[in-house]
Amino acid sequence: MKEEIANLTTWRDRLVAWRKTLCDQLLDCPPRSPQIALLKLSIIRIDRDLDFTVHMPLDDLMAAEGATWLGCLPDVEQRLKALRDQVTATS
Repeated sequence: MKEEIANLTTWRDRLVAWRKTLCDQLLDCPPRSPQIALLKLSIIRIDRDLDFTVHMPLDDLMAAEGATWLGCLPDVEQRLKALRDQVTATS
């Protein structure tokens, strides 16, 4: 269980960092850039776990770290809380 908590914590930290990177890129985009929509979709995926069939900037960030999708930020935080509660209950 501790390994799963560690993995999910690492994943959560990656999501937070990637979200910041994507938001920074979005702010730097020129108006009417076609990249704006893809950056927004990437942020939405982190926030809501929506899966899109288009290649997004988030896919590039994940590939650069060899990461596979483990869930959106709210879901990961909920799973972490449940696991930590289990650890506390069994201690």
